[in-house]
Amino acid sequence: MSGTLTFAPGGPLTQTITVQVIGDRLAEYNEFFSVRLTDPTNAFVADAQGVGIIVDDEPTVSIVGYVSGLEGNTGTTAFTFTVTLSAVYDAPVTVDYATADLTPDEEYWYGPGATAGVDYTAKFGTVTFNPGEPLTQNITVLVTGDRLGESDEFFYVNLTNATTTPLINTTDSGAIMVDEPPL
Repeated sequence: MSGTLTFAPGGPLTQTITVQVIGDRLAEYNEFFSVRLTDPTNAFVADAQGVGIIVDDEPTVSIVGYVSGLEGNTGTTAFTFTVTLSAVYDAPVTVDYATADLTPDEEYWYGPGATAGVDYTAKFGTVTFNPGEPLTQNITVLVTGDRLGESDEFFYVNLTNATTTPLINTTDSGAIMVDEPPL
């Protein structure tokens, strides 16, 4: 966009340049643009550049908190992880999730890792936030009870592939607490 500003003698000392911003449904960082003043006539340009910021207005998705609980001696115990959309949106927002075991390096730093299929039931899928629905959705992971004397164990729930929105806090951990009495 280009044009000419004219300041008439005795007229207003300020003028406005309007730049039209084109909206989209892309999850992106804030964007910047500049307007530059050049080639003045009968004046000196003291500050030749103005900067505009296009603030991304798509909501964010995050998995919140840290879930811990006792595994129980038999059956299964539900661990509920909460996924949150930061604001109401006028189109569906989806995000994929999947449980994951700790890597050997993570076990070194955080402690024993739980094993999918043994300590908990692996789970994956998609969470969908439809317009007008609540801004929180739950993911339930079933933890398997046992009578083994063992340490507390950890696993993850990871978020990936969000549509039209950035991901914030993409990983949450579950702590399966030992409930057998120590000797």
